[in-house]
Amino acid sequence: MNETDKVKALVTDMFGQSLAVMTNPSVATFEQFERRGGMTQALIYVTISGVIAGLLSLLSGYGLTGLLVTTITVVVSFFIFVYLVHVIGQNQGGTGKLDEVAYTFALFKAPLNVLGGLITFIVGLLKWIPLLGGLVKFAGGLATFAIFILTIYYGYTAVRSSMNFYNQQDNGKVWITLVGAALVASLGSGIVLGILLG
Repeated sequence: MNETDKVKALVTDMFGQSLAVMTNPSVATFEQFERRGGMTQALIYVTISGVIAGLLSLLSGYGLTGLLVTTITVVVSFFIFVYLVHVIGQNQGGTGKLDEVAYTFALFKAPLNVLGGLITFIVGLLKWIPLLGGLVKFAGGLATFAIFILTIYYGYTAVRSSMNFYNQQDNGKVWITLVGAALVASLGSGIVLGILLG
């Protein structure tokens, strides 16, 4: 099996796992898959999703800059975020490993990256049509907000699973981990984006 075939098999396997965790989101479902891969597999999966989202951005009229910024931002922000989830989660008493956190988050984040790119593409394609363009932009905004809500829900469940916060009294630790990582990762991603855009 050559490297291309290995990547295809990895993506096919991870996509099946993504469907499972996204259609039946629970700690048990995430637990079922968290040890099937690690940081390397997560980064491959997320990078592929970033390239797809970047290509959709390019096709939406954002040019080569859209492609590069989207791809780099997706990968860098993912890495920063999962690392922070791991560090903050450990400081809250979690026992998960970085590989588990990365793999668990990749299972829902990669498909949501592609979905976000698809929304950008559809809005970019139809926004110029009088009257319909405004409706499409509004619907795109609603869909983007829905992705944000799903990311929080899946993220909460993934932190519980990957950092082994199983008890009800651990809910505060889960929120501290998730919100703390999101705030710091947003700042870090903003800095990277600022550097890229000069």
